[in-house]
Amino acid sequence: MTVKLDVHTTAPPTSPTAQALAKANETIDVTDTLNRRITLKKPRVLDQLRLVELLGESAQNDRYLVMVSPLLYVQAIDGEALLFSTKRELEAAYQQLGEEGLTAVIEGIKKHFGASNEEDARANVKK
Repeated sequence: MTVKLDVHTTAPPTSPTAQALAKANETIDVTDTLNRRITLKKPRVLDQLRLVELLGESAQNDRYLVMVSPLLYVQAIDGEALLFSTKRELEAAYQQLGEEGLTAVIEGIKKHFGASNEEDARANVKK
């Protein structure tokens, strides 16, 4: 008895749309000085809009917006999803990251998502 075996391999995306989708869903991990693994993903335009809505009047304060915008990139800390849907939860996430986590996030944004300096990385949400 002869058995026929067909092996199918998945080729990397070749169409421009497939490549763009793959790039949009790409995540990277950075490690802060507390040895926490922080997973980053480039935020979508809709994420930026939702942040402004969530912040309400605080979104008019450019300094505040620049300080919290790196949180849009953070997907998880040590594998645990970082979610926020209220300003209080956003501030708790900011506190959870702390200076060590924020520094790692800013460096990760600069290195992997093309922001040329810390101000660009923090202000990316304003584009």
